[in-house]
Amino acid sequence: MDALSLNSQLEESSQLKDRILLEEIPSGKEFLPTVLEAMRDGKMLTFCYKPFWAEDDYVSNLYHVEPYALKVFKRRWYLLGKYGDSPLKVYALDRMQDIDIEFESFTLPANFDAEEFFGTCFGVIMTEEEPQLIRLKVDAFQSKYLRTLPLHPSQEEVERTEDYSIFTYFLRPTFDFIQELLSLCITAEVLSPKTLRKEISRIGKTVWRLNG
Repeated sequence: MDALSLNSQLEESSQLKDRILLEEIPSGKEFLPTVLEAMRDGKMLTFCYKPFWAEDDYVSNLYHVEPYALKVFKRRWYLLGKYGDSPLKVYALDRMQDIDIEFESFTLPANFDAEEFFGTCFGVIMTEEEPQLIRLKVDAFQSKYLRTLPLHPSQEEVERTEDYSIFTYFLRPTFDFIQELLSLCITAEVLSPKTLRKEISRIGKTVWRLNG
């Protein structure tokens, strides 16, 4: 909604369009109006889907999906939807083909809450792993950035000194989150859990071995 509101404000200030630079979402946006229409009208979506891991000769599967919610993550649009009796699944719009709205309707569960569904996720990767309390020690300078732009809604600053701060998070330590931690480089240290600390260490040693 913030993005749509901003877009409306920008349209009203068209004379400033060359002076306001936003991050572009390069692909998938051509399907966005169709997905939004299906969500608004409670209609099923049909589309073919080809994951990135698929080979060139991969035959795209045809999906009949109930569109529950949309999410933007790292400049990509993702659709959260239900396919048959399967659990809710995330589909990237830039990997869809031949999307269309069906005549068949669906009813969104009354207790569905998109924010709650993604509440213990970082990004869009869903796993069966239980959320964990993660403690992160961050140097004083980098801490300023985390205070103004938290990594996750569960972020709490539980300790603050002149040299560092300790932040906690309650989420699933998925691949997306590990990538984000690695992007902090030497400004941050994982204090717990031990499994995540070991994984960050393993990746760091692998990078050093390959590039050292």
